[in-house]
Amino acid sequence: MRASGARPPAAVFAPACGHCVARLVAALLLSAAACSKSPEKQASESVGTIRSWTATARLVSESWLQHKVPTVYARSTLEKAGTSLAQEVGMLEAAPPPPDVRGELGLLRAPAASARRIAQAVERDDRAAVQRELATLAGLDERIGALDERLSARER
Repeated sequence: MRASGARPPAAVFAPACGHCVARLVAALLLSAAACSKSPEKQASESVGTIRSWTATARLVSESWLQHKVPTVYARSTLEKAGTSLAQEVGMLEAAPPPPDVRGELGLLRAPAASARRIAQAVERDDRAAVQRELATLAGLDERIGALDERLSARER
């Protein structure tokens, strides 16, 4: 026997299932939309995202060196940049990327490691290490920018 006012088992799960179904449908639609992109388009978007996070890491590092942002903010942002960069490269590798991008995966992985090293240097208050790593990151950014331009030109 059920206690008075208790809902039957189906009613307990019905609202949650409806919500879960809506989420599942949304996820499937997003997945289908992502799958409709060509590998070249997906690679171009990923390289653009990597370029953006690299620029973020550079800007925060430069701002920290100029005492324009607090250490906690710089470290946190650089850690987030490192994580986001690594995730983006992981998604790019899983796609799989077109051959011309596949040959550049080492280049595309490098900013994540650089952002993590800068975050560690910021935590140690090692401005010389940040400066050195920032120079490395600038070179990587330039090379990634050239790759981004090549990919964008192919889309036109």
